[in-house]
Amino acid sequence: MLNKRREKIVLILILLILITSPCCAFSGFLPQEGVYFVEENSGDVIFAQNENDFYYPASTTKLMTAIILLENIQDLNQSVICGSEVLDYDFSDSEAGLWENQQTNYLELLYAMLIPSGNDAAGTIAVNVGKQLLNNPSADKVTAQEAFVNAMNEKAQDLGLTNTHFTNPTGKDDPNHYTTPKDFSKIVSEAFKHEEIVRASQTKRYPITSIKGFTYDLVNTDLILFPTVGEIGIAPDPNLTLEQQ
Repeated sequence: MLNKRREKIVLILILLILITSPCCAFSGFLPQEGVYFVEENSGDVIFAQNENDFYYPASTTKLMTAIILLENIQDLNQSVICGSEVLDYDFSDSEAGLWENQQTNYLELLYAMLIPSGNDAAGTIAVNVGKQLLNNPSADKVTAQEAFVNAMNEKAQDLGLTNTHFTNPTGKDDPNHYTTPKDFSKIVSEAFKHEEIVRASQTKRYPITSIKGFTYDLVNTDLILFPTVGEIGIAPDPNLTLEQQ
């Protein structure tokens, strides 16, 4: 069995620090962490540590979910009705606050997945795109999600990722859900070819409307985008009852 670690992958595709001395040291990483620094234009590896070791990708999985969405849905304004899959996540999961029977579209779902790392949005994307992949709008959510995950793994193979395998669209830990820092750098590179993914990653807030017409902001979980803590603010509680929404 693969010895996958729970420690985070430290992965930076675009090196934002200008290195002017060959003596720069990378001493801020723990020995067990996976690190893979790549210079954007040349593809030169600046620094690597445990780059071929197996790790749980966690929510970074959603970049592959976004890739599969954008490769299969041409019109992101296409209407989508959230199903019971939004109820499959509990208080321990990151959510965007979606509700069953809520009408939305793929663009909103993409932002709801990437900005607050919404598992409910990722699940809804997987189920609905999976149905289209199967050409079966009546497929149950388990079958549809399996079709979507199969597409994720096929894409990984197409990218030459021999040390990556997915079992779900959200990043939930699973013994067979893994990647390596080196493999994942290729996923990031592929993801950033899509303008909508780049735009979402740079968006601080994105308004979304609930089933009752209540508008609230999705707040980006990337705190680097916010100069001060006060700028983040507090988003409305997505767990309010439907009557309140």
